[in-house]
Amino acid sequence: MLSSVNRKHEKTLSGQLPEMTDDEQSLCAELSRHVRVLCTAIGERNYLCPGSLQKAAAYIEAEFATFGFAVERQPYTARDMTFYNLIAEKRGSSRPEKIILIGAHYDSFAGTVGADDNASGVAALLALASRCSRAQHDCTLRFAAFVNEEPPFFWTRDMGSHVY
Repeated sequence: MLSSVNRKHEKTLSGQLPEMTDDEQSLCAELSRHVRVLCTAIGERNYLCPGSLQKAAAYIEAEFATFGFAVERQPYTARDMTFYNLIAEKRGSSRPEKIILIGAHYDSFAGTVGADDNASGVAALLALASRCSRAQHDCTLRFAAFVNEEPPFFWTRDMGSHVY
């Protein structure tokens, strides 16, 4: 329930949405393409489907490379398998020691292709990396694609973000 204070600032939108700008249309197409590749071309991505997980990692690495990033693979072993967090970085110009971390996980819950959890997050991560690669920033921007954020790794030491 919204408080009365919040309600007076609430706006209701009705009618036609405004036309998307060229930049918004481009972003929409880019996000959709990433989600389609991860969910349709690759599919379920988790430790039960190691080939698909490797394809997803290769796709993300290739996308980062097209933006001019060198990708660091952070390997670790869990359940007698090797997994990789993927790290790309844009070094800051005046305050490189200040790091802004932007992350998403590229694995999906077992039995799903993970459009909302988390292909859409990876799509946003890649879109941000693309746009941030074109400009100089004061702080270092670090883009991380984490693996193994879903069960059975969720909230364990083998969760990719925990390993990172």
